[in-house]
Amino acid sequence: MLIGIFTVDINKTSDGFYDIFIDGFFVSFVKFFRIFTIGGLADFVRDEVNKKRLRDHVSDKLNAKYSDNPELRDRIKESLSVDAGAFGWRLGADIYRSFVTSDLRLRGAEVPALISHGMRLAR
Repeated sequence: MLIGIFTVDINKTSDGFYDIFIDGFFVSFVKFFRIFTIGGLADFVRDEVNKKRLRDHVSDKLNAKYSDNPELRDRIKESLSVDAGAFGWRLGADIYRSFVTSDLRLRGAEVPALISHGMRLAR
């Protein structure tokens, strides 16, 4: 900033101003404010409260829909882990890693070959 002032270069002056005041003070203030207000802890607590609300909502919906068949309701709740454990429905999936290689061409092909490797996850 000082070089910009002494050389009367408005670009260097504005860059220096930005580096000192915006990048320096403002970013530091935001970081300090987040630490001061315990932002990380607040985010964690908010996420846990939202997860609890979602579990309760799903539980209420299942209780309302399957009130006449408690055995089915309990099996659904168990498979979704509504009451305890990792909440959600676990799905198995196939994973394929693919890439294009420029050094391999199939006979008569004008474009490079697509190589694919598959792996099956445990269900």
